[in-house]
Amino acid sequence: LAGWIDNLYGPTGTVVGVGMGIIRTMQINGNAKADLVPCDMVVSALIASAWDVYERKRSAEEDIPIYNYVSSWENPITWGEYINKNLKMNWKIPFNKTAWMVFLIPSRIRFLYKLYALFLHLLPATMIDAVLFSMGKSTSMLKTYEKIHKFSDVLAYFSTRQWKFTNPNVQKLWQKLSPEDQSIFDFNNKDLQWDNYFNSSLMGIRTYLLKDDPKTLPNAIRRRIILYWPHTFVKYAFFCLLMWLFWAALRNIPSRLWDTGPTYSVRTSYSDRMKASRTFAKNQMKNIFRDLVGIREQF
Repeated sequence: LAGWIDNLYGPTGTVVGVGMGIIRTMQINGNAKADLVPCDMVVSALIASAWDVYERKRSAEEDIPIYNYVSSWENPITWGEYINKNLKMNWKIPFNKTAWMVFLIPSRIRFLYKLYALFLHLLPATMIDAVLFSMGKSTSMLKTYEKIHKFSDVLAYFSTRQWKFTNPNVQKLWQKLSPEDQSIFDFNNKDLQWDNYFNSSLMGIRTYLLKDDPKTLPNAIRRRIILYWPHTFVKYAFFCLLMWLFWAALRNIPSRLWDTGPTYSVRTSYSDRMKASRTFAKNQMKNIFRDLVGIREQF
């Protein structure tokens, strides 16, 4: 049953959160390889490995091999590719109850991730909770993001690090199977098409996990396109606000900040020079404070 799933464990929870427009930033190293494999291929590999162990014991082989079933060795995909393919596929297979435009800003640097989370998660959640509280309704957005950030911190350990695995025993196991068994127990990562996988994965999440009727897909696509415009407006409005604040700061802090200091003649004594320097610094601090007060009063 292609795409079947019944839980939010692992990256699936992230795909749902991003696809719903709730998760907008995560701590991820986009260049690190994501050792992801479809669960049905894992089950096929487990069945084949059990058969292989039995055959080894029957032939009196003492060594039982270790089977590393990974995708990074034969068919690698990075976390950056994983994100981009999911976002691209989401235009074709969006979810019904999307809260906002689907996008994700990854960062491997924790400080930047926290900064992004402040502006993209906490501030919008605070505004929504404030509106709900003023209407006498229960607030839950901040609590929801508290859970999301705990979940993201757990995944960050794996999504920001790189491990190196090899799978020679799995490759040998594949070669032992007959063509008929290979067609039944297909766990060959080389043949895995990631685009087809993401298509089945998103459709499975939409159908079996979120219970979205396939007939609603055209309406979901239209909603996805409509949400693009308020998202674009907010993005450019925020950019213009930052530019205006920068311009206001430059306008209200004049060129005296770039003054090199007081001027005096060659015959000025050392004590008089020090006194003039202290007076100049004191006046500069007063001017800067007055300018900052002026900026604050504009708001």
